[in-house]
Amino acid sequence: VVIPNGIPAVEFSKSAIGRPAELREILPNDQSPYLIFVGRLSEQKGIMPLMKKIDMLLDDLPDHHLILLGDGPLREEIQQSINKSRNANRVH
Repeated sequence: VVIPNGIPAVEFSKSAIGRPAELREILPNDQSPYLIFVGRLSEQKGIMPLMKKIDMLLDDLPDHHLILLGDGPLREEIQQSINKSRNANRVH
């Protein structure tokens, strides 16, 4: 199910001109495979079930990094989940 909500690419840019950042500019190793979530950080988008399984998922995929792009009311709760994760260094 797609629940449309736009997110401005400018918020994720590393430049002042609003150019979307390239993954290799953000992450330590652009050779790694990535799992990507793009969306509003809210219950409606289903991000919390992913966060509850973050260690199981990344333990099963030891070479992967998880990229979360978005903002929303669950941002702090998600950050706390990341901080508690034994794989926090692979979540961006």
